[in-house]
Amino acid sequence: MRQAITAFAVAALLFAATCGGHTRNAARTSGLTPEATSPTKTASIIPADERLVARDAGIALSGGGYTLTWKYENPGDYGQDGKAGVEDVTPIAQHFGEAVSPENEWIKVNGTGVIGVSEITPIAMNWASEVTGYRIDGADAAEGPWNEMAQITLEKGDTANGRLAFSDEIAPGNTYYRIVTLTPEGDAAFTDNLIAPSNEPVIYGVSPMSGYQHEEYTFTATASGQEPLTYAWDFGGGASPNTSSAISPNVTLSDAGDYSATLTISNSYGPTTFPFTLSVTARDMWSHTWGGSLSDEAVDICTDGEGNIYVVGKTQSFSAGDEDTLILKYASDGTLLWARTWGGQGYDSAVGIAVLSIGGIAVGGRT
Repeated sequence: MRQAITAFAVAALLFAATCGGHTRNAARTSGLTPEATSPTKTASIIPADERLVARDAGIALSGGGYTLTWKYENPGDYGQDGKAGVEDVTPIAQHFGEAVSPENEWIKVNGTGVIGVSEITPIAMNWASEVTGYRIDGADAAEGPWNEMAQITLEKGDTANGRLAFSDEIAPGNTYYRIVTLTPEGDAAFTDNLIAPSNEPVIYGVSPMSGYQHEEYTFTATASGQEPLTYAWDFGGGASPNTSSAISPNVTLSDAGDYSATLTISNSYGPTTFPFTLSVTARDMWSHTWGGSLSDEAVDICTDGEGNIYVVGKTQSFSAGDEDTLILKYASDGTLLWARTWGGQGYDSAVGIAVLSIGGIAVGGRT
């Protein structure tokens, strides 16, 4: 049965090929309705720039660039070797009577039903229609000018899923891309423009944006974008070092003031700059003096877990004798909590102080 079908198909093809032009004219002037002649929808009366347009063209992000995908289209070339001819009867015979599915849909004229004798018509109507490959063009504007990015031969196609399919990776650099179908005569068909997806860096914020002068800070950024990302910090004179390429640089802030800083993150899609104001302030410091009309001196200092400050030394202004030991306690905001002296008629002084882990303080000195 398969041999009979093949023989019939070949006979029908040869008849159509021999009488090609005359048969097409007869079909145009006959009384048949468009539905009755539906197999000729893919015939060569359709211009090449419509008939040979690559199918299902798409573009997606891939690595550091884009991946363009598309599928082969040349009605009648069921063998998908680039040219419609007598050898394309064989795929019809091999799939004769099969319901249309993704594995054989390129053989069916109208894309529905089962594969049958009507599939011979496109071979005759598009006899010798040839596709040699494809070209990828890129442009910065929808209307061009277009630049050639790559050329792809039919040998690079994949028939694993049925229809011959192509995939090619290209580097970013243009906003618009298109797939051009090539024939021996030159450019034959163009897909609609494909707009390049973008995955340039996005910076959502940086931290910190303020700090105290002459203190060390680690800066970080919240960002996204296609890896790899490169960083360029510029603190506008508000830090040392003032610039850094580290992802999270450690810097020491400069004198108090407001500085115009920027972070620029770049990848293969381009750079993104995030400006911010770096506010540097001085801490709320305090300065106090303590003493009287004679000689008073501090020699050691320490703090406890609550931030209180202890100062020890000696005083003559407030002594019971020639010189007494002095102990002062300040709150962290500079408030004097208490002052104590200790000594007798001679010379007494403290030389060191420590906060004890069990509570209280220890003072050492001489008497």
